[in-house]
Amino acid sequence: MSFLKKHDIFLKLLAILIAIFLWSFVILDDNPPKTVRFPSLSVQMNGMEKLEERGLMLVNETEPKIDVSVTGMTQDVVELKQSDVNAAVDFSDIQEASTYYMQPSVSASKSSSVSFKPQRLQFKVENVVTRQVPVRVTTMNGLPDGRLVGSLKPENENISIRGAESAVASVEYALLTVDLQNVSENTSQDCRAALYGAQDMLIDSPYITMEQQEIPVAIHLNHVVSVPLVVSTLPSAELARDMVETEITPKEIRVYGEKEAVSQLASLSLGTVDLKDVQQDGQSFKLSIKLPSGIELMEGEPEEAEVNVKVKDAVPRTINITNITLKDANTEEQKPTVSLAAATSLEVQIEGKANLVAAVTAADIHAEAEFNSAELGAGTHIVPVKLTVEKDGIQIADDTAEVSIIITQPQQAETNEPGEQP
Repeated sequence: MSFLKKHDIFLKLLAILIAIFLWSFVILDDNPPKTVRFPSLSVQMNGMEKLEERGLMLVNETEPKIDVSVTGMTQDVVELKQSDVNAAVDFSDIQEASTYYMQPSVSASKSSSVSFKPQRLQFKVENVVTRQVPVRVTTMNGLPDGRLVGSLKPENENISIRGAESAVASVEYALLTVDLQNVSENTSQDCRAALYGAQDMLIDSPYITMEQQEIPVAIHLNHVVSVPLVVSTLPSAELARDMVETEITPKEIRVYGEKEAVSQLASLSLGTVDLKDVQQDGQSFKLSIKLPSGIELMEGEPEEAEVNVKVKDAVPRTINITNITLKDANTEEQKPTVSLAAATSLEVQIEGKANLVAAVTAADIHAEAEFNSAELGAGTHIVPVKLTVEKDGIQIADDTAEVSIIITQPQQAETNEPGEQP
């Protein structure tokens, strides 16, 4: 005790405590405690490889975030950056699929305390499954004129997808899109697959992977051509082939098929119309359009064609006639003798409907030469001929015919003078 008094130990200790207090006061006054907040801090997920080994996968609809408050000395915390604050959740011990509520571990350098909210985060862990989904094919852009898609055949009819159970279950099919721009011949195209779910909703999920990102699609094209329609006729007793003409409606149709098949199509035959079935001029017949194997009608084209059969009109024909009537207007009692020049005949050109023209004979045409022998006198003369035909629907193409006639005066009898002997 005397030692303590002798050396003023208590006073020295008191002086030290006062000095520490005053030093702390000055320090706190210059560098007081401060709280810094870091909102929406991302939480790091650890142990993902362990989940994968167990056939599990973490499925988060949104990225987990927390609001962190860091308290410390002003000089320390003011220099803190978001990267200096760490928040993490460890999934290494998760053994099965379920929903978990886990508290993240949060740390910050040079801090005396750290607080955060929410205190627990919800995580969903699902089983990893593999599934086959069907492959569909669609197109974009158009083909050049004269081309039509025949078939689009993917290399695989199904594709394997793998991922979180709920995400995989939502997929209904994989869609391949073929770009037809500049495609003019059969070819193959590698197409990227996209996944679709109910109501054709695109699924772009980070929790699904595809076995193949691209699948080849074989593109088979058909060629489109316009082909004329033709018809043949079978002659009858009344109508020969060259007496009629046919008109087909439509004149041509559009068809499609493989390039080799359509290139051989010069025309399409409707078959045969039997002319004995033609009861009237302009009669129509309906004939089916029959296509060869491998050829198809374009959409909107008719399956039947109408064939109109018309007898040819204004068909010319020349008939030789030798029966020419002589009509002399001479009224004298003694008329001269009139005869046709030797081997006289007329080439008469008629025209009309082909069937009517074909039925005309020389006997149906009347030729009459009109003249007056008294006015003409003896000798050879050229006189006009009037031509008529008794068949309806037949016309004389040229009615200015002429013939040569010979007029011979009759010989007068000799008379005797009185007293003379005959």
